Amino acid sequence: MQSTNSHPAVQQRPPHLWALSKIHRLEIALFLTVLALLAVVALPPSSRAADLVTFLLGSGGASQPVALVPANDPANADARADPRAVFEQNARQLAKTGSPEAFQKLVQTLNQSEPTSHRDIAVALLKDASPEVVPVLQDALLLDADAGVRAGAAQVLGMRREHQAIPSLIAATHDPKWRVRRQAVLALNDLYAWQALPWLQKLQVIEGNLYARQAADFAVAGIKAKVAREIGAEDHAVVEVSVTASAYPHFYAITRSDLYARSGATWQRVSQLPDTPLALATGADENLLYLATVQGGLYRSADGGVNWQHVQFGLSTPTQLTVTAIAIDPQNSRQLYAALATRGAEPDKLNPTGIVSSADAGSTWTWLEDLAMYGITSRIILDPETPGVLFGMAGNTPWGYELPDSMCHYCLD
Repeated sequence: MQSTNSHPAVQQRPPHLWALSKIHRLEIALFLTVLALLAVVALPPSSRAADLVTFLLGSGGASQPVALVPANDPANADARADPRAVFEQNARQLAKTGSPEAFQKLVQTLNQSEPTSHRDIAVALLKDASPEVVPVLQDALLLDADAGVRAGAAQVLGMRREHQAIPSLIAATHDPKWRVRRQAVLALNDLYAWQALPWLQKLQVIEGNLYARQAADFAVAGIKAKVAREIGAEDHAVVEVSVTASAYPHFYAITRSDLYARSGATWQRVSQLPDTPLALATGADENLLYLATVQGGLYRSADGGVNWQHVQFGLSTPTQLTVTAIAIDPQNSRQLYAALATRGAEPDKLNPTGIVSSADAGSTWTWLEDLAMYGITSRIILDPETPGVLFGMAGNTPWGYELPDSMCHYCLD
């Protein structure tokens, strides 16, 4: 076989032509680079920003950042040796650019495959970014395919105290991934989103994931603590809070002795409660309240809590009834459900008795049959998204009960 050096074409070419060829190639490369730079300058600002984004993070995306430290900079070696430093430098450049394209690229670094250190950097930068980032975060929260991006967007919206994002965060409590639901709930707590209380209280009962359910417990407790501070009470003084399902929601809170209502941004004491309360229920009628109590059982107010009337159950029980939870059908304020208990041999111990329903605003009551009770029910929920089922929480155990058709006012035909 002939060697490469003996090939006729190579042997006949003078040595100096190789040098000329290399010079020509270098000149051509420089010429093309200048043309590319001129083309970028000629582009509209938005396109230029998009090209800048590609340059900052590289064509491979956020996981393959391009170092911006000059080659002759002493810090260059350290930057190349520390991917976190490279990522942070590039991410800061993106945040400083401030275009929607740059923010979209930065939000993508919240994805599940990124190292935690990278995600922490991105969260911190997005938290302090310009207001133009908010629409990008809301779109990512509801539309991005990556659960890490959705959860990160919820986290940042809460940290930024973006109240305009409350509807989007409420929608995110229905996300198929529990991490996203949990983070949306925590963000609603950060925002003191009392308007979201009906959703949060529902999640306390029907949320299937323990961590997301615990986040709902934390959020409701956080809202109670904020209400307590606003009315000038201790953090644990508020027993229950409730938001009406009316077109213009009313916000009520009870302590162990008083009822408060929020008017605008301030709270007003409405009345002294007739008995030690355990729960408060509201429905679509903003002035209709039901109060579950220790001694007297159940009380009703038709004027926003100014006056209270005792509700009789007309049931034969060995001792006086205690009402531990109460719910109003959001589609029919005359349909009620109450969890009952009686006192045992020990003064402070309650024994669960069962759940009763009323279709006439409490005039008459009937027992729900075949409902096993293993503990005191502390909350009852009707969820229009799950028609025909009454949900409850007994101790730490959620339960569900299929209602007869006569009690379901929003079941499908």
